[in-house]
Amino acid sequence: MVRTSLVLIYFLCSNIHCRLSPEDEQCVRCICEASTACFSILECAKKGISVDYWRQAGALVVTGGVVNDQSDDAYAECIQDESCVLETIDSYTKKILRHINDVNCDGIVDCRDYFSAHKFGTGAKNPDSVFKPAQTKRFDRCEGHGVGNLTDSGWKPGICFTIRNNFS
Repeated sequence: MVRTSLVLIYFLCSNIHCRLSPEDEQCVRCICEASTACFSILECAKKGISVDYWRQAGALVVTGGVVNDQSDDAYAECIQDESCVLETIDSYTKKILRHINDVNCDGIVDCRDYFSAHKFGTGAKNPDSVFKPAQTKRFDRCEGHGVGNLTDSGWKPGICFTIRNNFS
């Protein structure tokens, strides 16, 4: 149910201003706090959202902005708008996870997978894509991301295998 909602929100919100669900917003806030040690979304954007990241996310624009504007000015406006920053991180991580799916192969795509997608992009499943201890501790301390902790859980990226029947 949650995954279906996330996919629906993604399709409805590409390139436009769209409010995230409370769960998705809290996950993104925890990702920012854990990855940059910033409690401010706008400070997180300065440290964690490059122009390339923003473009890969779909070059979201602030309300009233020109859709599909990938200019440096549109980027500068976006990273100064909290909603645009939240939506950019959400969009980026969902795009990455559409390609690599469940990072740790536990059968559940949750905020830990989104955090990994944010930090490591398409390399999130690489065994070398591990969080720094300070990042895992900040993620674990963050309230409301809705998942277990990273520090003590043994959470790590993995290569998931899917067996397909080629005869059907």
